Amino acid sequence: MTRPLVPPGHALEACVVVPVHDAEADLGPVLAALAEQQGVEADAYEVIVVLAGGDDAVRAEAIAAYDRHPTLRLILHEVPVASAAAARRAGLD
Repeated sequence: MTRPLVPPGHALEACVVVPVHDAEADLGPVLAALAEQQGVEADAYEVIVVLAGGDDAVRAEAIAAYDRHPTLRLILHEVPVASAAAARRAGLD
């Protein structure tokens, strides 16, 4: 990421986990929708994208969305196993 991650503040109310295990995943629109939602302050939630399998294109898409939406608190977590179950499990840990 291009900005340092600061600890969540007292306003944090929710954590959205997005498990990704498919190189064809269309992650950009998902992150844009989360970043552009109305009626929710940016510091009230964070988004954890779990990348299972280390796909460079999906990682680049997440970083580009992060750069386009500077108020989005986005965390990328990578797991080496390319499976949906591994992505979901890691997102819950």
